[in-house]
Order: sequence, then C-alpha cells, then structure tokens
Amino acid sequence: MTITPQLILTIALIGPGIIAGYIFFKKIQQSRAIAKDPIDRDMPIRLPGHSLFMKMERVHEKVTDKIVFLAFPTIAHAGVFYLLFENSSANEWTFILLFGVETGVIALLGFQLWRLLKELQAYQFGYRGEVFVSQLLQPLTLMGYQVYHDIEIGNEKIDHVLVNDSGVYCLDTKMYPTPKGTDVGEVNFDGLMLDFPSLQDTSGIKSVQRNASLLSKLLKQKLGQSIPVYPILLLPGWKVNRKGRGPVNVINPKDLPAGLFYFPEFPLSEEQMDDIGIALFESWSDEPLKSHAPHFQC
Repeated sequence: MTITPQLILTIALIGPGIIAGYIFFKKIQQSRAIAKDPIDRDMPIRLPGHSLFMKMERVHEKVTDKIVFLAFPTIAHAGVFYLLFENSSANEWTFILLFGVETGVIALLGFQLWRLLKELQAYQFGYRGEVFVSQLLQPLTLMGYQVYHDIEIGNEKIDHVLVNDSGVYCLDTKMYPTPKGTDVGEVNFDGLMLDFPSLQDTSGIKSVQRNASLLSKLLKQKLGQSIPVYPILLLPGWKVNRKGRGPVNVINPKDLPAGLFYFPEFPLSEEQMDDIGIALFESWSDEPLKSHAPHFQC
C-alpha cells in the first residue's frame, strides 16, 4: 500500500474532526435542553464552596468552547499546507497571508485557553480550602454551633458562618501557597497586616471585615436588632505569629473553636438563633421561609 500525502492528511485530520464534531453536537444539545434541576432552588443548605464550584463549572464550559474553536483553525492550517504542497504554481503570498492569519487565530485562542486554565486552577485552589475548613467545622455542630456555608449578600460571598449562644462569627478562608519544603508556613500578624515570607497582604483582612459588616447589616434589616458579627480569617497550612491585636482574628482553622474566644461573648437566645438561620436561608433563596428555620448543619 502506497502512503500518499493525501492519506497522511486524512489520518491527521479525521481524529480532531470527529472530536470537534462530537463536542459541538453536545454543546448544541445542552443549549436546547429544557430540563431544570428540581432541587436547585429548594436545597435547605448551601454546600461548602458552592459558588466556587459553579464558577469552575462555567470555566469548564468555556475551556470546552475554546478547544472546539481551536480545532477548526488547526484543521484549516493543515489544509493550507496541503494545498501549497499540491499546487506548486499557486501564489505563495496568498498562502503566506492565510498562514499568518491562521497562526494568529491559533495563538489568540491558545492564550485565552491558558488564561482559563489558570483561572480554573485558582478556583480549584480556593475550593479545596473551603471544603477542608468545612470538615474542621463539622465537629463544632456537636458543641451546639450552627454552621452555614457560602452565604451570598449582594455581590459578596461569606465562606462560612458560625452561630452559637455566644455570638455570630463570619469566617473567610484564604489560601496562600506555603513555602516549598515545609508542611506549615509561618506568617506574622500585627493586627492590621499579614507579613508572609514573600509578601505583605491586607486584602483578606479587609475582605472579611467588609463581609462581617454586610452580614451585621443584613441581620439588622431582617431581625430589627443590632447583632455584632465577629470577623475571622482562616489560613489553612499557616502558623500565625500574633504581634498585635486588631478587629480581625487571624488563625489556622485547626485552632477552632479556641480562636472564637478572641471576641467578647454576645449572648443569643434560641429564638434569636433560629431567626438568624431564617435570615441566612432567605439570603440565597427566592422564597421566604415561613416557619422556623431548622438548625442547618453540614
């Protein structure tokens, strides 16, 4: 059997062509789907990292789109080479122009795909942190704490909320890569700023303060009474060396529940705790909860 250039080109293109066609067909099916998740809006709780999980799903879809779009200029690229090989009398500048355009399109799509993969990696990093912290919070339910995850208030998101008869606590998880060769990094905290070995940062502290303030305003609006919300920043994998005291407590999540005693107690009744649960439920649900909220724990 003689292996011709045409046969080589056919073999090279049939695989990507089938894959691209299959993915394109699946995308059309998804866009036409009319089925709705029957429990999407009726879930009594939000799972840890729910918002990040949904972001990862959307990025996965974009990555699939980029791969599909990347397949078509790649096939066209191979076609240009084939025509140039078969038609030696053709205008070379035409092929050079086509080659340049296709190379530019492939490079642009490749760059966009690289950015999406980096974004996906960041979401996965944060998601692992939130799930890890949720596992450490689970035993607190046996001590009377109510645990809530992924609370959305406007455009802001609170990773975790703890409610107990001693107060309301707003917990945000911040993932920082630890130095190579160490299981646990060390960070200095002067009450206002985090001093890592390679950088200084205040973004996490400001974010959890803002979220605690938003949650306090939400409870004021829903319950008609002022309830302080204590902000806590959690740093998985880091030992926090405290050099000063500030409005935010920064700890390793393994230091819970001891880290809660950083703040003064604000006694809450069972009825207040139930009302807070209702307010948190209604913050992500379209429908009001008419009866007393169950003690959502997960």
